[in-house]
Amino acid sequence: MTKAHGVDVEAYLRGEMVLHFRSITLTQRHAANPIVFKGSGHVQLNKGHLRYVVYHTCIGDEANRHMAMSFSGQAGELINLDSLFNFEGQDLNGKIWTAEGVDTSGGNYRSEFCVVEGSIEFLSSQHPFSGSSPNTLHQIYFHDHHFPAPQLHVAPGLEFLCGQSTVTITRGESGCDVSVLDGHLSDEFCRAISKALNVLSGVRLQLGVTEKIYQGVSTVQLYSRDIQLSNQQLPPPVEIPFRCASDFFGQIFNLLVEFLEQDGVVYYDNWNKLNRAWQAGIESAALNVSVCIEGVLKTYFGALGTDKGFAELTKLATPAVMELGIDKRVRDLLRSCLGGAGNFKPKNALRALTESSKISPELGGKWNKLRSETAHAVVAGEAREDWQRMADLTFANIKLFYEILFAITGYTGERIDYESRGFPSALPSTRLHETPSAEEGIRPS
Repeated sequence: MTKAHGVDVEAYLRGEMVLHFRSITLTQRHAANPIVFKGSGHVQLNKGHLRYVVYHTCIGDEANRHMAMSFSGQAGELINLDSLFNFEGQDLNGKIWTAEGVDTSGGNYRSEFCVVEGSIEFLSSQHPFSGSSPNTLHQIYFHDHHFPAPQLHVAPGLEFLCGQSTVTITRGESGCDVSVLDGHLSDEFCRAISKALNVLSGVRLQLGVTEKIYQGVSTVQLYSRDIQLSNQQLPPPVEIPFRCASDFFGQIFNLLVEFLEQDGVVYYDNWNKLNRAWQAGIESAALNVSVCIEGVLKTYFGALGTDKGFAELTKLATPAVMELGIDKRVRDLLRSCLGGAGNFKPKNALRALTESSKISPELGGKWNKLRSETAHAVVAGEAREDWQRMADLTFANIKLFYEILFAITGYTGERIDYESRGFPSALPSTRLHETPSAEEGIRPS
């Protein structure tokens, strides 16, 4: 993709794009009597950020009102909703571009004339598409050497089927291109592609430009790049080999996209939480990986960690306990204990997954050990062996985090073994995925 609604994509990715506008209107949000700035201007990519400039001739007291608004913030208030504006502009080719929630953080405001400046997260343009072109999607990502793996051969790229769509992934000097042809290109499907690539690469890939032609409408979006984003690679779930075969990549990619599109919101949110924790170091990751595993288990395997029959028995026993002739504090304690009996427990879910051969045998115990140490503020000693033990437990739990993903999606191919030194990539042990007949009913809830 070289042009998108008149925008030179290569120039945009290089940070050389300037988009001139005949007219731009900024309208204050969340205000009964909104401030409005209007005039010619331009949008430019400056150090990765989309920045706009509007030249406005004052017709009222908008400059004074804007200044009063700028000084109305209070301590602890990170975002003043009144300070956000909606952007709508017509470029020199007559195309309409819009953005929501832009700021007005710069410029020069005078009673007769204003130069309004601010930043935009993403800019969107949409218009009817005339012609018989099939449904298509292009996602152009800013260059990242982890996309989708550091050793992916540049040409000819990867091509495989994903449902009813054909997906092609290529990598160039200025960016990485994901092209999807045909199929149902819903917004959820498009977001699932980005999420799947993030999980597989272990980093937060940043979109630069997207173009979608779907149901007779062409939509282009330009994104700002967060150049200050801490983006160290979280250990990824699988190793993408050099000159990767398209069918190998397509196998896990398709499983992840289907899962993340339908009901993978909680898992991805926890992956993102773990990725952010990884930026702060091994201690932060140690605490968060155990918490993330608990959240994922409760969402997708809640039934395995819950004993509804026992919970019902304790509910029936509660009135009898409250009739006991003992101190009220003791009765209240007993009632509290009974009230929590039978509720979800991660250890029970892990035990069931282990017995059904969905996860490796030792991982449940290692999760419990890491969870106990991090939850109760047990600080690793200064001895190197203590730090190594913490690292071993953390990596074992990262392996568990991904094995839960594999159990949900049904992936049975090679994966990275973070429980073993050297982190070899291999097929799962024969014990995994050989589900005993008594446990055939185990499925993600």
